[in-house]
Amino acid sequence: MYLELSIDTSTRFASIAISSNGEIQNQLSWRSKRNHSIELMPAIRELFGRNSTSVTELDAVFVTRGPGSFSAIRVGMSTAKAIASGANIPIVGVSTLLLEAYPFIGLREKVIGLVPAGKGRVYAGTFRSDGSQDSDYRLLRLQEEPLQADSDSLFCGESVVDLVSEGYLEETSLTLNVPAPTRLPSVLASIGYVKLHEGKYENVETLEPIYVYSAQIDSAERNRLSKRPS
Repeated sequence: MYLELSIDTSTRFASIAISSNGEIQNQLSWRSKRNHSIELMPAIRELFGRNSTSVTELDAVFVTRGPGSFSAIRVGMSTAKAIASGANIPIVGVSTLLLEAYPFIGLREKVIGLVPAGKGRVYAGTFRSDGSQDSDYRLLRLQEEPLQADSDSLFCGESVVDLVSEGYLEETSLTLNVPAPTRLPSVLASIGYVKLHEGKYENVETLEPIYVYSAQIDSAERNRLSKRPS
């Protein structure tokens, strides 16, 4: 029997969970009031207490890699990497956009996961009905790059509620207008467990967040963001 810790700090909505063979045993979800660096470790300790579990009993760590809030993702990833390295266990990175889209893959030919990027922008990732990624992830400035909808596409994710209220998306059967939190710890645990047993885990030393840039961001800005400390 495997025991896994899942960590998602992609946005202000965070979650952690303990699972066994990909099935949730205990979980905590919250909206960050201050910042994840203050809240994450106390939450993990509370979760371990609820589950009567210690770090030494873990067999793997699953963590979201983004895209999302740069600072929030780095808190989750640095914590996950420290736990995995200290316990000498595998770490599995999961795309935040895949996590948003995964429960709905197969409902339409394409499922488009949307995650807030701030300043009128969203991260977008498109997945085919077989679960494969349709194209590179995108950072869209909505006033300049409107979302394109068709009858074969389904929009989902944390950004949908705001995009509907702001008029960037119509509320139809093609938009899953569900209040946050939209990312489920059970889904992260399931994806992570499948990847783990397919041998698709990461090198804890080289695992990095997923960064997505718009065409308008110049190379100097890219370099600045990529050199932020962990």
